[in-house]
Amino acid sequence: MFLRLSLIGTSLLFLSAQSTQPLSLVQKDHDWSLYQIQDQAHKDLSYLVSKPKKQEGSYDRRGPVWFFVFKRKESKPQVMIDLGYQTVPGQPYAAIFQNEKKYMLIPKGTKVYLEQNQTDAFCEDMKKNSAVHVYGVSSKQNKTTDTYNIVGFSSVFKKLMTH
Repeated sequence: MFLRLSLIGTSLLFLSAQSTQPLSLVQKDHDWSLYQIQDQAHKDLSYLVSKPKKQEGSYDRRGPVWFFVFKRKESKPQVMIDLGYQTVPGQPYAAIFQNEKKYMLIPKGTKVYLEQNQTDAFCEDMKKNSAVHVYGVSSKQNKTTDTYNIVGFSSVFKKLMTH
């Protein structure tokens, strides 16, 4: 499962970075954007993406940080966050909403993933709250906190589910 998530996530990042790849912006609301990939190999893949409003931690260098919810037609959405640094297996990674609802995230490479069986509840909390904090620790033991504004998520997520 994680290999599949990792491959899809890596494909999304690669496709996003390639100016020749046909991406189509479907909808934008506040900090959240919904894209659909327009090539034949990935035509059924859409994803939401956002960047953190605030990044905290003691680090010298950090790669790009992105929050993704991606979905293929006829499948459930999947949550992946690229932390911009190498994660460490066994370290705690979590997403915590202002209502103190906490979800543990599974590290793999530079990304963390939400267990598939928690996606529905997590996305419901995304719709009900205005911010989520993602906590992690890098391979250099630097702690990070990324804060995402999730206002606008609900309308873009609704479009993702019907697109």
